[in-house]
Amino acid sequence: MAPLRRRAPSSVTRRTLRTGAVVAVFLITLAGCGNDPDTTSGDRGAVVDDPATPSETVTTEAAEEATGAPTEDTSSEPAEAGLEARLLTAAELPGANDETEWTVASTAAEDGPFGTCQRFDMASLGAGDAVVRTFTSNQDTVEGGQVLAEFSDAKSAWRAHQVLKTWHKKCAEQVEAGTVEVGPLDSLAQGTAVADAYVVHYGDKGADEQQWDGVGISRTGPLLSVVQIGLVGQDYNYPAGQEPAAEAARLALAKLG
Repeated sequence: MAPLRRRAPSSVTRRTLRTGAVVAVFLITLAGCGNDPDTTSGDRGAVVDDPATPSETVTTEAAEEATGAPTEDTSSEPAEAGLEARLLTAAELPGANDETEWTVASTAAEDGPFGTCQRFDMASLGAGDAVVRTFTSNQDTVEGGQVLAEFSDAKSAWRAHQVLKTWHKKCAEQVEAGTVEVGPLDSLAQGTAVADAYVVHYGDKGADEQQWDGVGISRTGPLLSVVQIGLVGQDYNYPAGQEPAAEAARLALAKLG
């Protein structure tokens, strides 16, 4: 299944999201409680929410090891039934506006990085199962998707969440465009059930229309969800915390249980 694509608002050269393996190693060091490496002044309301307070270094590898050993091809495998039931439906996914009508385009096992900022797939972060649902809409410039992953325990899901926060900070490096702006990571829910959201927009410098990708992250227990809702437009006028992806993060969190 093809990953969520990014529509080009102009002639911007964009990083292509590909399925398959990338030979690389991504390192992130998780500090102890009270010193979350991903909590900065730019992350509004972010807090340390580690369920087990790990202090070890986490290494997340790409789908192939440096030896070049092939990995199992899951591109044609069906979605895991338990996770699929927890995905947002077309009726539940918030639209870009009142006119948006969603249709499920595909639901299948994850087969590559998802969305604008994610560098590796969830399996590379330690997920045992991961499923992706993509959506098309009646508006040509609006599309969405969700990846939902299950880890061995809450601690492992927390670690993966910290990696996603780091990718948020480095997202501008992922997009080749004349203008790239990554908004702050806003905390939507805290405690044992956590939700965050942010917006990335990019395009040709000075262009009237830009690509706006809203990202919502939800985590509870061993489950971790990322929703992305993208649109092309001249502006992105939503009240803070009420962007489509932020609303989707709250709805996804409720379905995670």
